[in-house]
Amino acid sequence: MNNNNNNNNNDDDDDQTPLYIGVMSGTSLDGVDVVLASIKQQPSSSSSKLVIKEIYSIEYPIPLDIKNQVIDLSTSNPTSIGQIGLLDARLGDLYTDAIQYLLNRLPTNIDKKRIVAIGNHGQTVWHSPNTTPLFTMQLGDNHRIVSKLNITVVGQFRQRDMALGGQGAPLLPAFHHLLLSDPIETRAVLNIGGIANITILPTTTNNNDQKEGIIGFDTGPGNVLMDGWINKCKGCQYDNNGEWALSGKVNQCLFDRLITNTLDYLDRQPPKSTGRELYNLKWLQSILEDTEKETNQPLKSEDVQRTLLQLTAYTITSQIKKVMAGNNRVDRLDRLLLCGGGSRNIGLVELIRQMINNDNYQNSVVIVEATDRQGVSSQNMEALAFAWMAFRTMNNLPSNLPSVTGASSRSILGCIYPSSSSSSSSS
Repeated sequence: MNNNNNNNNNDDDDDQTPLYIGVMSGTSLDGVDVVLASIKQQPSSSSSKLVIKEIYSIEYPIPLDIKNQVIDLSTSNPTSIGQIGLLDARLGDLYTDAIQYLLNRLPTNIDKKRIVAIGNHGQTVWHSPNTTPLFTMQLGDNHRIVSKLNITVVGQFRQRDMALGGQGAPLLPAFHHLLLSDPIETRAVLNIGGIANITILPTTTNNNDQKEGIIGFDTGPGNVLMDGWINKCKGCQYDNNGEWALSGKVNQCLFDRLITNTLDYLDRQPPKSTGRELYNLKWLQSILEDTEKETNQPLKSEDVQRTLLQLTAYTITSQIKKVMAGNNRVDRLDRLLLCGGGSRNIGLVELIRQMINNDNYQNSVVIVEATDRQGVSSQNMEALAFAWMAFRTMNNLPSNLPSVTGASSRSILGCIYPSSSSSSSSS
């Protein structure tokens, strides 16, 4: 378990600043991220400046059997209502334990009574933005969290956006805008989790809350295929710095087949989102078999991993270039800010840096760096965002961006699961 104490006793917010907890476990299933943050913003003013400070964070492990159950559910393996219900309860208990682990390690000068709410994303087991009707499913029983911790929980954030005709994803662009927009630079925020998603942030001319021109969507696979393949072949949870991938070579025939089999998604215009429902080991295995039949020779496992690394970097950078070319509000990209587990993969990051700057994409060089360089934790970005969404919901403020998700309107997101001590007012 990883702990990160960011509390500074000399400049911590005053004792009245509300605290929120954000909880996130993504498609990569690499752990449960839990963050405690103080959040200041004048809810009545749309032009107010957000002040969010990460105070303490932990990464809590996901048991292997729970991880395997989630993967099974996300790849169309046969299941039952009973199995889904049991996993929902087990995930609720897992999130409770993770939050309690953080609470037990807080510095004594932090009054836990200041915690207004927990923003819990839950574990996505199915995301279906292109069916009729649209739906998404995140498991992790929030009632169990409230009952054991007696802290109000806000959860089920994506469903309202989908009920309004949106993709339900990505939800972070508004948060990226508040923390990382710049008056001079055009920036993009790239989150590399199991699935990779991008937010394009046009320059801002002032400190207002205008969000016109922001683009956000899933670019395709992030870590999901690379993690799945190395786990299948070597029993590892991830490819450290892409070292195994870099020991192999790109198989062009395999790469071409991978691209061909995902063109339907890649050619689609935003708003769009995807998940493990498309990019999974069953999908990959079918393509591997077809490739071996075509070439009449077996594929080396390290070459497969290298080709998957190439696929992730290529889909990310080509999708960025494509959407930038069609955006009349921006004529260049100045800085690409990375977050998520994949931002720690040195091999992947270097490949992205090379690809985003090749082919004379633009006259100036795109700076590629982690969001940490801008003062925002690259590993806790999503958990921080859901702490912020809990803050927004508790103050009756919308969190989605219809220009990103395709929803018919902005909306307050999530369901509130009140604690027994909750009052009618919120901070």
